[in-house]
Amino acid sequence: MRALPPHDVALIARDLETINDHDIKAGLSGTYSLGQVLESEVAYATAFLHKARGFVHAAASGGRGFAYMIG
Repeated sequence: MRALPPHDVALIARDLETINDHDIKAGLSGTYSLGQVLESEVAYATAFLHKARGFVHAAASGGRGFAYMIG
């Protein structure tokens, strides 16, 4: 569990804006044999990125931080 203060959230929002669909496909290409990325995996990861981008942008725009837990 970790808390991210508003300043960090703003930095993360800017970083997320730099990731594009090509970056996602390139990042996933190393996880499949023969370099073939399943389009469904790319679609899933892209949709997740867009959701994350929206959430973080809303928090940053409101000057808010947030807490998260992995696990």
